[in-house]
Amino acid sequence: MTFRGDPVEAMEGILSEIDIDSVTLQHRVKDLWVSKVLTDVPD
Repeated sequence: MTFRGDPVEAMEGILSEIDIDSVTLQHRVKDLWVSKVLTDVPD
């Protein structure tokens, strides 16, 4: 699969439908990342 076009415009289009502020979005992404990382840590 290849992507053609401006990646910044693509991200702006994807994020344009999200109705939260940037700080809240950053916190949610961090929480998601932490939950994914911690599931891959061996006991």
